[in-house]
Amino acid sequence: MKRVVKLNEFFSACIQLLEGVERCIYQVRKQSDFTAIQKGQAASDVFTEADIRIQKTIEYNLKMLYPRAKIIGEEDDSDKSYEVKNPYIQPDQIDKNHISQKMLLENYKLHKGPYRDYLRELEQVYGQVASESDWNFFEFPDEFYEEEMVIWIDPLDGTKGFTEGHLHHITSMIGVSVNMRPRIGIIHKPYYNRLYKQSRTYFGTPECGLFIKDKFPEKLRRLQRVTPLMPFPNEDTIENDQYNLWVCASLNKNQDIMNQVINACKPINIARVAGSGNKFVHMIDQKSDFYINLVPGFKYWDMCASEALIQAKMGIVTDASSRPLIYDHTKDNYTIREGIIVAKNKKVFDVCQERIESCLGRSITEIQREIAEDARKARERRGKDEQHKVIKLNPHFEDSPQAEIRNFSTKSPVEIGMAMERGAAKPTLDRAKVLREISF
Repeated sequence: MKRVVKLNEFFSACIQLLEGVERCIYQVRKQSDFTAIQKGQAASDVFTEADIRIQKTIEYNLKMLYPRAKIIGEEDDSDKSYEVKNPYIQPDQIDKNHISQKMLLENYKLHKGPYRDYLRELEQVYGQVASESDWNFFEFPDEFYEEEMVIWIDPLDGTKGFTEGHLHHITSMIGVSVNMRPRIGIIHKPYYNRLYKQSRTYFGTPECGLFIKDKFPEKLRRLQRVTPLMPFPNEDTIENDQYNLWVCASLNKNQDIMNQVINACKPINIARVAGSGNKFVHMIDQKSDFYINLVPGFKYWDMCASEALIQAKMGIVTDASSRPLIYDHTKDNYTIREGIIVAKNKKVFDVCQERIESCLGRSITEIQREIAEDARKARERRGKDEQHKVIKLNPHFEDSPQAEIRNFSTKSPVEIGMAMERGAAKPTLDRAKVLREISF
């Protein structure tokens, strides 16, 4: 017999788990220095003990609460032998009624009509009939079968920035896919407003809409609340040559073709935002209208929660060929290889597609294939050695961080000598020893 998961209870558990990440981050920040490990070839692909602690705590609790669900996390391969010793929250400490089922039901009733129209727009974008799981507005989808749930965890998105002292773009994400499509999303931003020590959690489903939960210190507890958010504005009347577009883009400016694509959109503003989850929070907060990234590399745990929340606000998410993203957990590599396009509504999606293709003289699909081929060649030039590299960090957690990652594998002997004179200890590559030192 299949086990049923109540939506409000799942939200309650995940929100409390994610709200606890500040404690873990605080413990790591107290250290004078800490260890990061470079996972692959990219210098930005690192993880720290905070990533492992957070993921292990979330996994431990979710496995206890939902033992039949499949759980996949970003740091699964980082250290499979590492066991949680003292999680920052236990399953019996979780209040399962933290989020009200009544609130979800009331918003679903308001959301149902516009959501039906939104699904018809999705079919026009995809060029195909939406899946049966998408057409699920005839009854309130407040229950899911545990065996059908695939839970994607990104414990600390934006780790590279965290190691450099940046905190404002960190997010932690839990997404759920059912039948290879996103159904539930929760994104927690622990440093949403550092002045008031405010964190914010975004959660929702495509059917019942999007909500935010703000958390404040005890002195400002009266300000804490859960608020439903309105969908993105439709803007059917905008014209291609008149629309003033705000674009969200990666911090990486060294991608010539992607810069051409972004400039072809004719934006009046380009916001360079770090962190994959933070980019979609930027859009949800309506600080940007459009995001495009045709470089292969996004993982399912980067996108599952984000896409569910963008759809909860009735935004458009596709690959470079205007197809829905498929979250196939049976694949060995959970990578989205065909690019990502996100727009706040169909009209913005159409306007940007027309501007890009008319300016560059090629379809977005063709551009993405060229970018993917360039990325493949770049990987070959860097070599296939993806041995984990241990990096010692001493970041300054300030608004103007001065920390650097001293990755000796990419430095010349002269640069290494200069770094050693500045007091840098030559890093060891004994990964097992470093991970043994990580404890709760």
